[in-house]
Amino acid sequence: MAREGNLTEFEKLRIIHCYELGMEIEVVAKVLGRKSATIRSFYSRYMDKIGLPLKDKKIRSLMPAHMGLKLKELARDTLNVGLREMALILKQSFPTDSWHPSYVTCGNYLKKNGFNDKKHVLKPFINETNRQKRLGFANKWLRPEGHGLGVVIWSDETIVRSRPFTRRNHSWVHKTQQVPFQEKAHSGGISVMFWGCLSLAGRGPIVAIDGTMDANKYKRILREDLLPEATDAIEKGHRVVVMHDGSKAHRNKKIDQYLEDCEVEFLDWPPYSPDLNPIENIWAWIKYKLYSEYGLLNSKDEIIEAVQAIWDQIDDDMIKRFCQHYEKRLHAVVASNGLQTKY
Repeated sequence: MAREGNLTEFEKLRIIHCYELGMEIEVVAKVLGRKSATIRSFYSRYMDKIGLPLKDKKIRSLMPAHMGLKLKELARDTLNVGLREMALILKQSFPTDSWHPSYVTCGNYLKKNGFNDKKHVLKPFINETNRQKRLGFANKWLRPEGHGLGVVIWSDETIVRSRPFTRRNHSWVHKTQQVPFQEKAHSGGISVMFWGCLSLAGRGPIVAIDGTMDANKYKRILREDLLPEATDAIEKGHRVVVMHDGSKAHRNKKIDQYLEDCEVEFLDWPPYSPDLNPIENIWAWIKYKLYSEYGLLNSKDEIIEAVQAIWDQIDDDMIKRFCQHYEKRLHAVVASNGLQTKY
């Protein structure tokens, strides 16, 4: 902070005169070519020596109602608009007002009114045909006669990469400490595709797939992994329905004939509906655990071992959390008229 001794006697007299006229500190500083802190220091430390009362500090605690309303409308109805742009829009919208908020003030006001700056959630595009299919699927299983879903065996594939495009981690760091380093890879890496299944009856197997999934590999998984799970649940007295999506490996004449011969009921799954499959939440949790706790993995065997270890941590409580109240997802589809949901 600048000291009073840096001011000339002429400047001190000008400051006192401006103070008596009721001028703002920022205006006085601009006229004298000084910093506002220097002027403010002179006011607070030396005015009492010459018998002048300290100037009351003006605090603007409330934003005008018309600006606040406009600001909330911008935040609610306009995508990809930043705080600086919001402050500029307010200034352009109310040019006759004597005061306009800074972008910092705009941010503080929005936070106090329940707004938070969050990244958008990526969701697949849903065209009109698929919207109708999603809506039909939800309405079918929400009708009284459609409540007999029984135990659904949820299945899906995912790709796990040894060197993902990792987002930067965040940590609270004291100003005296070094910011932690986070390793990243520029290119290359290894990836492994996994297939897994689970249901309210319990956690099923997870299978590492050599290469990409095709009809032959999927048929082997059905025979060796999925259908035994279904048979086990049926023997326990459950009505079992198996879910798989409409990928090319799942839907072809060879697979359709095999499933027909097995006499297992499969859900007629709507396209582009990962939000309706609870195992997607499990995959996201597995990848979060993998990339946050295991670091960079250098071989397929390391990836498989790590993913299997995390899969084994899935307990009944976690499965119930995502699968037990499935009707909530169906209600969300109806509420969105077949479009994307929060799941």
